[in-house]
Amino acid sequence: MKAMKPRPLFLFAAAALLTLFTASTLRAQTNLYVGSNSSGVSSNFTSGTNSYTNTYVGYDVGANSNSLNVINTNTVLTNSGVLRVGESGSSNSMVISNGGKVQNTGGTIGFTNAANNSVLVTGTNSLWTNSGAVTVG
Repeated sequence: MKAMKPRPLFLFAAAALLTLFTASTLRAQTNLYVGSNSSGVSSNFTSGTNSYTNTYVGYDVGANSNSLNVINTNTVLTNSGVLRVGESGSSNSMVISNGGKVQNTGGTIGFTNAANNSVLVTGTNSLWTNSGAVTVG
């Protein structure tokens, strides 16, 4: 049998680091932030299924007046975790209209030191479903 030539240790370390970096980068991109630390940001979903772990509208203190709109039949926003409108910011909103659908495990309208946040579900077949609790205030 032919002896195997040892591979340099740095190749294994580089491969492990690349794997770790890729996995952490993918995990970091699984949350949707609309107005993470800014104000006046608007995000619109108008078609397809859009999947995230968590969605935050108005994440940090001072992240105010941001809006998320889920519009049209066959437009779905799903979260395997929570959806929070007003994590820490104020006057943030989510509108689900014209048959749009939002699905998550738990929903919160106004979380920490947040005021005047809102969710409006309007129009035929528009729906916001939560498999867990919905907390207001």
